[in-house]
Amino acid sequence: MSDTHSHTPEIEVPVLIVGAGPAGLVASLSLARHGVGHLTVEGTRRPHTRPGLTLSTSAPSRFCERWA
Repeated sequence: MSDTHSHTPEIEVPVLIVGAGPAGLVASLSLARHGVGHLTVEGTRRPHTRPGLTLSTSAPSRFCERWA
């Protein structure tokens, strides 16, 4: 049995974000605005056909207004 990860390079980053959903993307944008190095990884191989967020309050909108 061969090791499928034997050719995967090692990468060192201060912050690893697992998941590029709404929370992961907000975390990534926030870190980028503050100059913090990070890597966001997503497990799915292709984009979703529909958004995963089905219910939201005004809190995410207020949070995103900080970037405007």
